[in-house]
Amino acid sequence: MVATSIAAAVADLETQLDTARRAGVAQGQEALERDQLVRHLSTRLRLLRRFSLDLCLGRMVPADGDPVYVGRLGLSAPDGRRLLVDWRSPAAEPFFAATPADPRGLRSRRRYRWTNGYVTDFWDERLAPGDETPLALDDDSAFLASLAEGRSGRMQDVLGTIQADQDAIVRAGSRGALVVDGGPGTGKTVVALHRAAYLLHADPRLGEGRGGVLFVGPHRPYLAYVADVLPSLGEESVRTCTLRDLMPEGATAVEETDLEVARLKGTATMVGAVEPAVALYEEPPTASLLVETSWADLWIGARDWAEAFGAADAGTPHNEARDDVRDALVEILVDQVDEVPREVLRRELRRHPAAPRRRRQREDAEEVERERISGVVDRLLEAGADPDEGVGLVTMLRHDDLRDQLVDLGGLPEPDPDHRAGPFAHVVVDEAQELTDAEWQMVLQRCPSRSVTVVGDRAQSRRGFPEPWGERLRRVGADQARVATLTVGYRVPEEVMAAAAPVIRTALPDANVPLAVRRGGRPVRHGSTGELADVLTAWLAEHDEGTACVVGRAGAVPPLPDAVVRSGRVRVLDPVLAKGLEFDLVVLVAPDAWGDGIAGAVDRYVAMTRATRELVVLTGGARR
Repeated sequence: MVATSIAAAVADLETQLDTARRAGVAQGQEALERDQLVRHLSTRLRLLRRFSLDLCLGRMVPADGDPVYVGRLGLSAPDGRRLLVDWRSPAAEPFFAATPADPRGLRSRRRYRWTNGYVTDFWDERLAPGDETPLALDDDSAFLASLAEGRSGRMQDVLGTIQADQDAIVRAGSRGALVVDGGPGTGKTVVALHRAAYLLHADPRLGEGRGGVLFVGPHRPYLAYVADVLPSLGEESVRTCTLRDLMPEGATAVEETDLEVARLKGTATMVGAVEPAVALYEEPPTASLLVETSWADLWIGARDWAEAFGAADAGTPHNEARDDVRDALVEILVDQVDEVPREVLRRELRRHPAAPRRRRQREDAEEVERERISGVVDRLLEAGADPDEGVGLVTMLRHDDLRDQLVDLGGLPEPDPDHRAGPFAHVVVDEAQELTDAEWQMVLQRCPSRSVTVVGDRAQSRRGFPEPWGERLRRVGADQARVATLTVGYRVPEEVMAAAAPVIRTALPDANVPLAVRRGGRPVRHGSTGELADVLTAWLAEHDEGTACVVGRAGAVPPLPDAVVRSGRVRVLDPVLAKGLEFDLVVLVAPDAWGDGIAGAVDRYVAMTRATRELVVLTGGARR
């Protein structure tokens, strides 16, 4: 029945999508609504095609009713009978929230594990009081076995294994700031991603027409790692980025190496000092400036500077005013030359090396559009137009002035449009413990409602994080933050966590170290850096799937054998870039050289807890 209904739903969606795409619509609101419909239909169609029967996550049996099946999305039979309830709907909440202590009206729950379209495992939990003993989280549990599965280059699908404490956070209201605090392996990132998908579905105030949801991650490898999760949850409208991406200049920003200067730049005090400091340089220059062009050398004098600086309206932000000043300067220079067509000279001046990058890109886009229109006109003329047609349209098309009139510059996209400028209805920030006060201001400016989900672990802050979350957020303008704490570690094996806990507690005695619920079966191994190739070669030979990561500073990691590189299953990362990721095998290279302060301890702790099965620590000493 489910397979038949999925096939019918796919056919129906294909028809609807084809109709929507063929519909001729006008500009404005009608076109916007058509585009939104196409995106919605396309997302649902991709989800049905990708998962098919795998859409079903499991079932729950109420104490006084028939079984209810929960899916990635809702699905009905042709006769209207409900086959699957959407995981985000209120009807599905008991499936995730029920526990033996609070069964939520359920008698039992079954979760499925799918592989290539087949159920390869399932586990039942008896929830009603007085019924059979609930399934314990022991080493033989199918649930824990699913947590220990081999990793790939992308985050695994975990919707079917969301636990009650995690689900409560996912479904928490969107008003104000919610902090999700938890140590390594507690599922913070899982919660953050599922919460983004849930809120878009459940809260109409957060829809794309109201600003949508922005998800901010720590770095590019992290975003690549989690890229499949939101689409698998039925959401493709969430914007994702790193902090650097929030500003167009972020891609070329150079990291500050002086720690004290970096600290000062990250303070709110520095942010407040920037605007008055910039204002000091908004006075027009008095010195003359030579501007060389292909036709003549042009000069800008003190009176020209004053006239150009007066072109911007009072109160215009500095960067916008700079464009107004430049436009005025271009016109002043164009007025100095009579022998050259004014538009030709304007184009050259706007492409001057000193012109703003965005303005040059805009000019380049205009030139491309002109060439495209000119090519269309040339093809029309070559198609057999009558050369003796006289003063008609074809004759006029031979002249540049009409060709220029055909160019719709207003329809060109703006270069580097700032899609991340906001405002957004909700912002999710992962690894938020690393944000400075200045970075928090940059984030919160994009979310005036202060509806944010803050995900992090104070013990993983390289700069140190002595104050409570509430105090930190109050300082940056997010008052009355709620804090939800995750304490159970599902991902990191007990053996690894036992080795990592002393590393962080030496520097931060009150670190929120999670309680690991499973054993990996292999003790942490130690050796020398010269054994790296042997460790990786042996691991690849023993495991047909899964991923490994070598974590070390640049220059400290020995070259890897060609066979290891060709396997495509081993990565080499700096400790900072390992944050937020997970691997079956993690090999630390010379971690004792990562520093003695808080930053060094955090780097070691974070790197160790990336392991989901095995951890190997290699130092410069002899094997132990």
